[in-house]
Amino acid sequence: MFGGFCRAALLAGCVLLGIAGPARADTRPEEIAVLRERVREAEQDADARFDLAMGLARTPWLEQGWQELIKVRQMEPTYADKVIARYEPLVKENPDNIEAWFRLAFGHFFAGLERKDPESRRKAMDAFGKIVAIDPRYVWALNYLAYLTHDSGDLAGALALAERAVSAAPDNAVAHFLKAQALVRQNRYWAAAPELALAMRLRAQAGFGE
Repeated sequence: MFGGFCRAALLAGCVLLGIAGPARADTRPEEIAVLRERVREAEQDADARFDLAMGLARTPWLEQGWQELIKVRQMEPTYADKVIARYEPLVKENPDNIEAWFRLAFGHFFAGLERKDPESRRKAMDAFGKIVAIDPRYVWALNYLAYLTHDSGDLAGALALAERAVSAAPDNAVAHFLKAQALVRQNRYWAAAPELALAMRLRAQAGFGE
C-alpha cells in the first residue's frame, strides 16, 4: 500500500509541476485501491473523486469512473471549468505532459456534456490527439478518440482508431469493445463477435472492479 501512495504522490507532483511523467497507460489495481481509500476517507472531496474517476478511466471499468464523475458534478456543478483552469496552464508550460492533457481532455468533455457544446467536444478530441502525437501508442487516448469519433457518426474513422488501439495494446479490453462496436454499426456482425468475446474475457481477467 505504501508503494501505491508513493506512486500516487509522484504522479500528482508530475502533474502539478508540469513535468512530463511516463506514458503510463493502465491504472494498476493497487493504485485504484489507494484512490478508493482516499474517497472513503473524504467522501465529499470532489478532487479525490475526480482522481478516482481518472484512474478508473484507464481500466475496463469505465462505468465506475463515469459514476464518480456524476458525483463530482452533483457536488460541484462547475467542476469542469475548474479542471480546465487547472490543466490548461500546465500543458502550455509543458506540452509533453500526458497526464495533464488527459485530464484537460476530460474537463472539456465534461463541460461539453453540461453545456451541450460541440466546441467543447472538439477541444476534448484535440487534447486526446495531442497525447497521441506525443505517444502514438498511448492506448487510452486512442480509445477515447475512437469513442468520440464513433459518437460523431464517423464509423470508418472510429474503426481505424480502434484498430490502432488494438495494435498498440492487444490486451486492452476497451479497445476490442470499441472495435466490435464500430463493426456492428457497419453490420459486420461476424467480425464483431470475436472482438466482443475477447473484450469480455479481458475485462473479467482485470479483476479489480467493485
